Amino acid sequence: MIHPYTNYFTVSESYYRNNLIAIQKIVNDLKHEKQDRQTKNLLAHAILLKNNLEGNIDKMPISQKNFIKESIFEVDNWDKYNLRLFSMAMSLFEIEEMNVIVQSILDKSKQNKDADFARFIPAILVNFLDYSFCLGNENTKVIERAIDQLKQVETSPQNCFTLIMGKYYESLWNKNYKNAHKIINFLHQIGMDDFVAKMYKK
Repeated sequence: MIHPYTNYFTVSESYYRNNLIAIQKIVNDLKHEKQDRQTKNLLAHAILLKNNLEGNIDKMPISQKNFIKESIFEVDNWDKYNLRLFSMAMSLFEIEEMNVIVQSILDKSKQNKDADFARFIPAILVNFLDYSFCLGNENTKVIERAIDQLKQVETSPQNCFTLIMGKYYESLWNKNYKNAHKIINFLHQIGMDDFVAKMYKK
């Protein structure tokens, strides 16, 4: 049996290593498992990353897109499963949909003090801000809320990357392009060229 908790790491590691064969095997194996919520969520995660590696996100079958979206909204409350999946699946949503969803997550974050919940919020906000700049999001209220939330992240070593990216998008928002370019140069210096290539830049 594939254990969903260990295989989130396996799927992510395979993705970052561009190991399409490993991800395809996980997809095939998961389809034969009992389809409880965790398994379906992991399957949706693997399908999404597989299509990303293949460069087929725009051509993904409607049935797969719907399966991923259904996995995100299978329960009413946000938890680590649908938060993790949503952070990876934002490209499947229109910007207006993302605004509503992110607004909902930010509202819930005020009430939910669960550590798992809080752990996934920064990644969602970083991805959301990148898409917002790429797509010309006109909802200034939710953009400013996202930036403000990232500024409140605890200044600890494990949050270093989140704080850097928060400062990057804050700089773009304030049209401080000189500071934004400094951050990009720093990311290049530490070997994150592939990541920088996918970022929104001005």
